[in-house]
Amino acid sequence: PETENFDRSMQVSNDKVGCNLFEAISNGTTDGLKLAVNVGAMLLVFTALIYLGNYLLHDFIGSVTGLNSIIVENTDYDGLTFQFLLGYAFAPIAWLMGVPSDDIVLVGQLLGEKTILNEFYAYATLGELKSEHLILHEKSIVMATYILCGFANFASIGIQIGGIGTLAPSKKSLLSKLGLYALLGGTIACLYTASIVGMFYI
Repeated sequence: PETENFDRSMQVSNDKVGCNLFEAISNGTTDGLKLAVNVGAMLLVFTALIYLGNYLLHDFIGSVTGLNSIIVENTDYDGLTFQFLLGYAFAPIAWLMGVPSDDIVLVGQLLGEKTILNEFYAYATLGELKSEHLILHEKSIVMATYILCGFANFASIGIQIGGIGTLAPSKKSLLSKLGLYALLGGTIACLYTASIVGMFYI
């Protein structure tokens, strides 16, 4: 609940809206452009960081330690990557949700990709896994579809802080504090939805 004093008049000053139609259009366009550029930049940066991390994990750590060959021989992955790490890290969550045991690692990978990158990237991966028949059960595909149906990821936190913070600078610190809680809440909501769908899926 709100505990601080706030302006109850709900009036917006003319400085923000503009004194006429053309200034209002100009202000709205500028604010919208800031949001759009911020969203694009966040997605680009987070995707680039994942590719950089995969390069370091696969071509340096995996090659030097010999982990790549071990992973290739024993799993469906092509070496030490974020996808491999996330798949096994989130596999227990997928198992607890009722995903068939044969697919828990792949569904865990999708959940991890959605969390550290975004749902668009994860949906593309889901499409590839489905077309290559790597996911063995239709129930897993259906549940994964609902798991990925949300905006709860680290890039969204950056979008909130950078985008909304630009429109409301006084609330930027509050957005930073609540970002991880929003991520957790959004993820749990998607997991609950997928679990319920899995219960009714035959």
